[in-house]
Amino acid sequence: MVKQTIRVVKQVLPQACIVSGGPHPTAYGDALLSAMSELDFLFFGEAEEGFPKLGRLLSEGENGTNTIDFSLLGDIPGLIYRNDKGSVRKNKQSFEKNLDALGAIDYDLLQLATYQSRGYSYGGKAIRDN
Repeated sequence: MVKQTIRVVKQVLPQACIVSGGPHPTAYGDALLSAMSELDFLFFGEAEEGFPKLGRLLSEGENGTNTIDFSLLGDIPGLIYRNDKGSVRKNKQSFEKNLDALGAIDYDLLQLATYQSRGYSYGGKAIRDN
């Protein structure tokens, strides 16, 4: 379902930047990016630091254009991307041990009726047992 949605979005909005993350990109990111040309960027692991950095880079562009300075992508933690030659690159991941450092959630920005969840999606047994 996700692959189909990504493909439809890219067909309708070819200039759209498609970014994904979660368990599947974390486990299979390199292969996923290689297999799906419609994907522009993936995040593996935690993306609290990297996602805003990518957003700022994409919104600023190079000299106010939509052109990406590929040399800056290497500084975004947890990012998997294609470089200017088309090769897949995977940056080192960052992990914030102090979750309070991430700041408070602005719940006014969330549409809680449509919000699913974030976290360990496999029942929690492995976490409880360790």
